[in-house]
Amino acid sequence: MTTRARRRPLRVEGLESRSLLTTFYVSNAGSDAGPGTAGSPYATLQMAVDAVGPGDQVQVAAGTYAGFRAETSGTAAAPISLAAAPGARVVVDRPGPKNKHASDIELESFGGRVDRWTLKGLEVVAAPRAGIDVRNGNFDSVLGCYCHDNQVWGIFTAFTDDLSLVGNHCSYSVQQHGIYISNSSDRARVLSNEVDHNHDSGIQVNADASQGGDGISTGCLIVANNVHDNGTGGGAALNFDGLQGSVILGNRLTNNHASGLVLYRADAAAGSSGNLVLTNTIVMAPGSRWAVNISNLSTGNKILGNTILAAPGSYGCIAIDPGSLDHFVSDRNTFSPDPVFSILGGDGPRITLAAWRKATGQDLHSTTN
Repeated sequence: MTTRARRRPLRVEGLESRSLLTTFYVSNAGSDAGPGTAGSPYATLQMAVDAVGPGDQVQVAAGTYAGFRAETSGTAAAPISLAAAPGARVVVDRPGPKNKHASDIELESFGGRVDRWTLKGLEVVAAPRAGIDVRNGNFDSVLGCYCHDNQVWGIFTAFTDDLSLVGNHCSYSVQQHGIYISNSSDRARVLSNEVDHNHDSGIQVNADASQGGDGISTGCLIVANNVHDNGTGGGAALNFDGLQGSVILGNRLTNNHASGLVLYRADAAAGSSGNLVLTNTIVMAPGSRWAVNISNLSTGNKILGNTILAAPGSYGCIAIDPGSLDHFVSDRNTFSPDPVFSILGGDGPRITLAAWRKATGQDLHSTTN
């Protein structure tokens, strides 16, 4: 009896569906009637931005352009990017035809979120409002951009979770701040930016409960920023309203004319509490306000290992109000000679380091320089 081998059915697996990722090109010498290829680039940023989908890139040749409004999201696996071509100076000096906030560059969709965008290597100038304006997005990034001489802000964001602002230069904002993160935004990464000569604050986080959300910004990293020569109109080099559970590490704040680092509550749902303020250098301009000012039930902050130098005629090194003393820790800092402090808030009487230690038990291992 012949035994036949049993045939196994042949299985054919379907191929994974893949979309073709595209790089679009933009040049002052291009035309919006073309396909946006390297050989036939678009002329405007808005044309390229309208064409992109998840995973696509836009590369921009040297030149001066109107800005744009982006309303399409990328994904975690396929983000969208728009960048200057290698070595190219790309200047964006006015809003685009679809912009709605008088900012030069806008990432926002009124129908949803605009997620997973990266803007890289752009020079953004002369905006009637913000140079770069990012609203209602997750995991958006602004990298290595130069935002200067804009009317209100260099970079403005609202309701933007997991934002990354890295290696940017934001200077000479005419009315307000260099970088402004607003409206209950969580887990922002603000790293290695230079922020200088802005009218008010250098970097401001304002959780602003009146605009919706929980009114708190949590889990942020404010690290290794160079913030100098800001505040002729007020504010602070680092101005934090409703910032909680965040790390403020290794920043250099020099020659700022209003305040240095402020942790408080004005518009937020609660004070700026539970933050780690570590190894920062704060050197105040002559006649400036407090180097560090903590108020409005901003409890549980730790001020450790910082250099805090109050210039002649400035208010002093650290001011804290009574409501913010709970779980407050300050130690191993280096202060200016003959430093002064306040335990009754920024407008309270000034006391010596010895009196500060006696009243608070803090800075027992700190020194003067």
